[in-house]
Amino acid sequence: MQGIRLLLLVVFCGLGVPSAFAKKEITQAAVQPRQLSLVRVNVTGQGFDYFRPWQKRAPFSKRALGAVLSQGRVLVTADLVANQNYVELERAESGEKTAASVEVVDYEANLALLQPQDKKFLDGLPPLELTNDTVVGDRLAALQLEQTGALVVTDGLVTAIQVTRYPTEVGQFLTYRLSIALQFRDNSYTVPLVKNNKLAGLLLRYDPRSQLMDAIPAPIITHFLKDAAKPTTRVFHQLVSVTSRPAIRNYESTRARMEMAAGFM
Repeated sequence: MQGIRLLLLVVFCGLGVPSAFAKKEITQAAVQPRQLSLVRVNVTGQGFDYFRPWQKRAPFSKRALGAVLSQGRVLVTADLVANQNYVELERAESGEKTAASVEVVDYEANLALLQPQDKKFLDGLPPLELTNDTVVGDRLAALQLEQTGALVVTDGLVTAIQVTRYPTEVGQFLTYRLSIALQFRDNSYTVPLVKNNKLAGLLLRYDPRSQLMDAIPAPIITHFLKDAAKPTTRVFHQLVSVTSRPAIRNYESTRARMEMAAGFM
C-alpha cells in the first residue's frame, strides 16, 4: 500500500507541477509591458484663468499610460495634454525617458497622438492593433502599471454600447459602458482597454461608487486616426475659447486693464 501511495505521488508531481508552472509562465508572458506596447506619459502644464486671461493657474502634473501605435505614435486622451507645457514618454520596463510632442489633438473626440523626439525610443515595442468588433457581453482588460513597473490587469464586462456626451459637451459620440472594479493608480489618467491583446478603447470616465466606466471605443479611435493621416491635419475639432489663442488673450488682457484704469479715474 505504501508503494502504491508513493507511485501516485510521483505521478501527481510529474503531471501537475509542470502544468502549474506552465500556466504561470503563459500568464506572465501575456502581460509583459513590452509585449503590450505601453509607455508611461508624464505631462506638466498650466491652465489659463478664464476671469483673468493674462494669468495662468497653478502648475499641474499628470501621469498616464499611452498605447503605442504604428509609425512611432502614442495614443492618449486630449484631456491629458490640454494646456500642456511639457510632455515626456517613459519606458515601463527600463525607466528610460524622452520628450514628446503633440502631433494631432481632437478635443471633441478626446483623443491625441504623441511622437517622441527620439525616433528610436519606441524600438522593440510592437504597435497595438485595433479591434472594432466589441459587443455587449464581451470582457475587456484595463491595463495599469504599478510604480515598480509591474502590470496590473483588471477585467471588466461590457454592459452597454451607447451614445453619450464627451468632456467638451459639444457633441455626443459612441461609448462603451463597462462594469469594472478599477483601482486608482498614479498613471490612471489614461487607461488603455484591450481585447485579445488588441486595443479596444481608452478610459473616458470612471465612477468608483457604482464601478461603472465609460470608454472611448475603437471605432471612434479608428475614425480619429483616419483624419489624423490626412496631410493637412495637425489640430482639428479644437474648441475656441477666450483663452485658447494668444491674440485673444492679449486683447482680453489689454481690455481688462483699460477697464480697471477707467474705474480709478
